[in-house]
Amino acid sequence: MDRELPLGAKIKCLSGRLDQQMNEMFRQWQLTAAQAQILFYLYHRQQEAGPVNIRALSRWLRQSHVTVLGVIDRMEQKGFVRTETDPKDKRSRCILLTDRAHQAKADIGARFRAANEALVRGFTPEEQTQLNRMMDRLLENAGALQPAGQADTHTEGGTTC
Repeated sequence: MDRELPLGAKIKCLSGRLDQQMNEMFRQWQLTAAQAQILFYLYHRQQEAGPVNIRALSRWLRQSHVTVLGVIDRMEQKGFVRTETDPKDKRSRCILLTDRAHQAKADIGARFRAANEALVRGFTPEEQTQLNRMMDRLLENAGALQPAGQADTHTEGGTTC
């Protein structure tokens, strides 16, 4: 007898499948899906507010400082970012995008858009809005997002998951 998977198992399956597909999509750039997501975040944050430090990126990713340092070091070895000591705080390192990162920007953005469009293929705009609201509620319930109306006290790193 077939049993339907519980919601958490379905979400885990979806997450694993997305990681696998996204890793394949960014393979030509020698990036993992997580590294491509970080680059996309850095593009937008730097346009809005200038260089991002590792502490702010750690908060945005909700990952430890050490974990983020490892990812940034690998991205630096691949030539996508470079780090410098923050002139305002000698203990802090700012993450700067390289020419290679800027060359990859349009392609990475197009691949993210294509992946998102594929995910919601066949959904009406209303269903997409409803799905987004439900996903936000699931994330809130799981503690991955701040509840609506509660501001994050660390705005420098953003509040999105």
